[in-house]
Amino acid sequence: MFDAGKQNTGDTDCSSVRHVLEVEIAALAAERADEDDLKALERAGAALKTAKAAKKPEEAAIADVAFHLTLAQATDNPAFVLAMRSLEWFLLSSARKIAAR
Repeated sequence: MFDAGKQNTGDTDCSSVRHVLEVEIAALAAERADEDDLKALERAGAALKTAKAAKKPEEAAIADVAFHLTLAQATDNPAFVLAMRSLEWFLLSSARKIAAR
């Protein structure tokens, strides 16, 4: 029997969940995004690109997480936003590792 209190959730576990969520989120956002969503995604993507170009890993990590949350919002399904928010600590940690490369 699974006991969440006795489990250590590792990077591999969170990466698997993130991958499943992001694939579905991207597909739904592509179908459901309205003009406001598209503008928000454009802004979030530009902020990410700017932070990466400026070689500011912390800003890039934060912008990366913001982009993925904006994408989740574009699904028009609050459950996806909540799911991504529940992984926010992992997303930020992962994005920091990538941005620091």
